[in-house]
Amino acid sequence: MSEKDDLICDILKRIKDVHPEIDHTTLRLIEAGVRRDWGGDRPYISKTQFDRDKMLARDGMIYRDYLKGERLALLSRRYKLSSRRIRQIIQQKAEEAKKIQSNKK
Repeated sequence: MSEKDDLICDILKRIKDVHPEIDHTTLRLIEAGVRRDWGGDRPYISKTQFDRDKMLARDGMIYRDYLKGERLALLSRRYKLSSRRIRQIIQQKAEEAKKIQSNKK
């Protein structure tokens, strides 16, 4: 695979083109972190721009479905997200619920 075929290299180049003040070391640290966290996965990239309200509503539905006993594989298919992303959403929502419970005490 050449550098031009690598998504991470393409994104970092675009960032550098828009923000030339970002140093090479910072870009390499970002690259290392992204490759560590996502390397080998097939991340989903939406064709449309991010809609935070819709995402938050979707994440809430995923968590409710999970609490009702839905399996991760089904949630992944239903919401067209990777199993990894489904697990991240569930973990995030569980942590939020835990904070809310601790604040009520």
